[in-house]
Amino acid sequence: MTKPSPFVLDSTLIPTNPGCYLFKDKNDKIIYIGKAKNLRKRVKSYFLKNNKSPKTASLVKHIQSVETRIVGSETEALILENTLIKKHQPKYNILLRDDKNFLYLRITKEDLPKMEITRRLINDGSTYIGPRTSAKSFRNTIAFCQKFFGAKMVDAKKDNYVAKMLQKTLSDDEYKTNIKRMIRFLRGDNQDVIKELQTQMMQFAQDRNFEAAAKTRDLITSIQGSTQKQIIEFEQTVSRDVIGLVRQHNTAYFVRMMFRNGKFVDQSEIKISAPEFEEDSVVLGQFLQQFYTYVDSFPKEILLPFVPNSDTELNEFLSATKNNSINIKQEVPYQGDKLKVVELAQKNAENFAKKSAITKLTQNENFTKALPQLAEKLNLKAINRMECYDISHFAGQQTVASQIVFLNGKPAKNEYRRYKIQTLKPGEIDDFQSMREVLGRRFSAFKNKPTSEQKDTTTFKTPTTKAEKQALLEFGDKIFSQELGWPSMTNFEEENFDEEKYKFLAAYNKKGEIMGRIKLKIFPPQMAEIEGIVVKKNQRGKGLGTQLIQKISQKVLEDGIKKLFVVPDVSAEIFYTKLGFKVNQKPLKKIQKYIKEMSETYPETNTIWKSYEWKIKLPPKEISKNPDLIVIDGGKGQLSAVLETLKEYQNLPLDISTQIIALAKQEEEVFRGKFINGELQFEQINIPNTSAASLLLQRIRDEAHRFAISFNRNLRAKKMVKSALDEVPGIGGVTKKKLLQTIGSVSAIQNADDETLLKIVNRKQLDSLRKNL
Repeated sequence: MTKPSPFVLDSTLIPTNPGCYLFKDKNDKIIYIGKAKNLRKRVKSYFLKNNKSPKTASLVKHIQSVETRIVGSETEALILENTLIKKHQPKYNILLRDDKNFLYLRITKEDLPKMEITRRLINDGSTYIGPRTSAKSFRNTIAFCQKFFGAKMVDAKKDNYVAKMLQKTLSDDEYKTNIKRMIRFLRGDNQDVIKELQTQMMQFAQDRNFEAAAKTRDLITSIQGSTQKQIIEFEQTVSRDVIGLVRQHNTAYFVRMMFRNGKFVDQSEIKISAPEFEEDSVVLGQFLQQFYTYVDSFPKEILLPFVPNSDTELNEFLSATKNNSINIKQEVPYQGDKLKVVELAQKNAENFAKKSAITKLTQNENFTKALPQLAEKLNLKAINRMECYDISHFAGQQTVASQIVFLNGKPAKNEYRRYKIQTLKPGEIDDFQSMREVLGRRFSAFKNKPTSEQKDTTTFKTPTTKAEKQALLEFGDKIFSQELGWPSMTNFEEENFDEEKYKFLAAYNKKGEIMGRIKLKIFPPQMAEIEGIVVKKNQRGKGLGTQLIQKISQKVLEDGIKKLFVVPDVSAEIFYTKLGFKVNQKPLKKIQKYIKEMSETYPETNTIWKSYEWKIKLPPKEISKNPDLIVIDGGKGQLSAVLETLKEYQNLPLDISTQIIALAKQEEEVFRGKFINGELQFEQINIPNTSAASLLLQRIRDEAHRFAISFNRNLRAKKMVKSALDEVPGIGGVTKKKLLQTIGSVSAIQNADDETLLKIVNRKQLDSLRKNL
């Protein structure tokens, strides 16, 4: 195959008018589209020998022909260029990759407007809020709008949260008013909404409608809470967008921060394909032209990190494409709050680029390569289980911690844990103490754990010989007679060991002594009752009862038994509920009959005459719960707190000097600590920030941070929305929910008669309601 000869430009064939030029390759495929005020001058510049950078040269060597299209003005050239780029998606052009993923909240134009998420902007008279790049964010927005404004969805099946906070059905006029409030709120005009609600709240109070006033107050608090996640806000109430830009290889990462009425309301993250030969100013100019064609409402100002190549053309371009006069001021700030927020947008763009790099690694399954790399850097044999811990609080309130687990480099979300910090007073801030508490709780089981030489070897087996069965019978009889005063029943009867009716399992120590046993009564075809668990007194509290249930359940599962039930003694109820046994209010008829007969036979016992049931599951694949590496989110201070705590623990399943590291946020520095002659000395591990090993550490740290913050926010949100019922002793969450669902409101509960309330609460709870509500 012959190589095509280099293209030679005849510039006399290129017009001098404004317009667009299209470069094509040997296959007549468009590889680049540009615009120019003077087409000849611009096209000719690509082929000048002394004005050709290596990056431009990589484009030019593929050019085999040039096509031009003439227009009447620069603005028309800009519009044509944008249209052609979207249509042909040339290889070397700057391309908005995420435009197909842009999401809008569409609020329909009808008498009673409704909401839906859409990817298309249609000129149908509807109101469009967007674009957004996060589907999760929009789902949260919809839930908020449904709860607090009563807004409905186009698809009625998705009306999951409508008016949950309103606790009433809205009239048509009230609904329309709320939709108008909602649109203003979504566009950042929450101050007007809050003022209107405050006026309404005062009117309710004057009318002595205190229930409605309280609900309106809660709504105001929730709206204010949803907009208090500010890092910075402007004194001037001007609508602004702030743009951050970071480039890596052939990709540009943009962050758009939206400020409306001076407050931060939203952030979008957008990727653009940007060939390396293009200057930053060109990339920024192309982004502004392409992105703002998708925007529903324009800011008055756009703050930029530097001047784009087409800053004077943007207003003309948008005015022409939107058929509306648009005047946006573009500014590159050099001081004050404006500069600070541009720097913040730049930092967010850097985080977006880093996050994308981590995602790319995950998609390529390169974290399996990162694990051996990380193990080598830390001189560890292997890393299969990683755990990461982070602390989160809001001004010392609701301090919480997260435990994140990665197995073989991937998140194991079923292993995630959340902790409420218990050793700090409300308002107290102490991340070091919080870390001490969390890691102490994580390894509390190892604090006084015996060494492997001290452990008994426990074996579990079903008695088969008559002697084994008699010993099992005597073991249970001895404990029952000594502790409960029951009469002796040691007469051996083979029928009690009929495997069609009963199943036994015993736990033996290494001396062959019985430490505990369990007995099941079979209820064919798929159920069995735990008729009794007996554990030797000195073995209680060590998990032996749980082990007996787990072991025997796997044995009977093979026989077709799929569910265990128990009719527990009052003292044993907590044990079974912790294992996952739940009351079945409508058990099988034969179980109901059995429980009734038992209650009539033994009426004086402390038994709870209900069926607590548990579905047997296959055991999970054995995975070591002992971490190969623990990552602490923080620096030397947090690491020191953890190591000082754990050094007092005996027989930990890891070496605290090699398998616990701290990851400091500022420079992604990694530290380890070791006690030498009683003094803690730190070692910094050199792991390049861009390496797969470092990205893996950053990812688990960021996940721990996300998980901790979400838990803290959830707790704060629950605290914000409270009811007078929360202060009534004896009324728990379930009862509160039943009362509100059945009767409707606190005032309605106050006015309800005893007969109505006693259908939901008991007499003691009723007395508490009357006294405290």
